[in-house]
Amino acid sequence: MVDGKLIAFTFGCPITNRTFDVCVEKADTAYEGAFSIINQEFAMHLPEQYEYMNREEDLGLEGLRYAKLSYKPDILLEKNVVMEKLPLAQEENQERIKEETISLWRDTFHDPEAFIELYFSRVFKPEYNVTCQLNQHTVAALQTLPYQLKYYNKEVKTAYISGVSVREEYRKQNLGAGLMSQAHFRLYHKDVVFATLIPAEEWLYDWYARCGYTQHITCTPPPADVDAMDFDTFDRWQRSKPCIVLHDKEGFDIVKEDFRIAQAIDPDAKRQQNDIPSMIRIINAEMALTLYAGCHPEKEENIRVYNDSDIPMNNIYFCIKKGKVTRTNYPLPDTRSLTIQELADYIFADDTLLMTLMLN
Repeated sequence: MVDGKLIAFTFGCPITNRTFDVCVEKADTAYEGAFSIINQEFAMHLPEQYEYMNREEDLGLEGLRYAKLSYKPDILLEKNVVMEKLPLAQEENQERIKEETISLWRDTFHDPEAFIELYFSRVFKPEYNVTCQLNQHTVAALQTLPYQLKYYNKEVKTAYISGVSVREEYRKQNLGAGLMSQAHFRLYHKDVVFATLIPAEEWLYDWYARCGYTQHITCTPPPADVDAMDFDTFDRWQRSKPCIVLHDKEGFDIVKEDFRIAQAIDPDAKRQQNDIPSMIRIINAEMALTLYAGCHPEKEENIRVYNDSDIPMNNIYFCIKKGKVTRTNYPLPDTRSLTIQELADYIFADDTLLMTLMLN
């Protein structure tokens, strides 16, 4: 209290017989040091049996983390997330959800029916589909199509984000951003390392950038004679590239069928002629840094990732040394702080990432 006016308050509760949790702490910022004083006073008034105060987490917020670290914590606790092994959505009427997703795709992209039939019969699977449902109807959807990304001599799980769509009457309500966040979180728990996509319109580059994507990958034209190639020949071509999103045989057959459909509609249809700037996002920071460290054994640096609101598990410290990566909650000396986008800039600064023949 200052002159009878409430300036700050806090309250908490015991977690164990040795640890007390600070649940809420509020202060009038017009009074400099109010937060520090209320924290100090609270600690002084706790019974002596409590050896630790739990200050709870920083939510990945830079300012809040700085404030919490200024108290010189003894321990930084590992953060965990509990998820259902079988999400409730998988128990719903998947046929209904698929039909509503098809309707949403049709209204959003206006693709030929032959392509829609191809996509939803040979590409789409319920487990790839991420949806937002309101009043038991699908109003937004996207698909996380599985690929492998070849990064020099390693291959890692990668997702291609396809068909991001929101019903017109529900747009500008942040459903799309929520859907992307849900997809990223889900992909992390499937050990996916990267997500890629090709924005359909110019303005979407900025929108996807706000979702954590950067322009560090390019969709290139395929080999000139790709339609005459068998898969083995194409596979040798794609694997000759240092860093590329790989197609399997089924995917290769589908993109060839897609082109046959396009030519049936328009005999003058041609395959992609120019590079298309595309985007990539790091889904698992530790796995991505491990790939990088394996290719740069001479690199020694401490990295801190922060502000990944979609995947809080990425917001942690990493030590790169002798081709290995270790993670820790404890602050490291001489740390370079990077957002999830800046981490992609760091990892791919000297790499040329490619993909081709995507269903865009």
